[in-house]
Amino acid sequence: MAKSTVRVELCTPREEIYRKLLIKMAEAQFENTMAIQEKRFILPRGEFTYENNAEEIKELLEKATLISRTVSFHYRWHNLGVA
Repeated sequence: MAKSTVRVELCTPREEIYRKLLIKMAEAQFENTMAIQEKRFILPRGEFTYENNAEEIKELLEKATLISRTVSFHYRWHNLGVA
């Protein structure tokens, strides 16, 4: 099972919009934490991890894009990678 990292930067960086993004991403199984050597760390604002079962990176990006559009139409992608 692959783990991907997604970073969403909203161009209108109001805290309440990021809170809505966090809730929506969590509902879709994106997490804002990462486990490293049995410790769990909170990721910076707008960064999420996602455990891919069989999803392709393109599908994951589309999923995160749709979620981002529900909270703001002004966003951009910084990085999308597979760990």
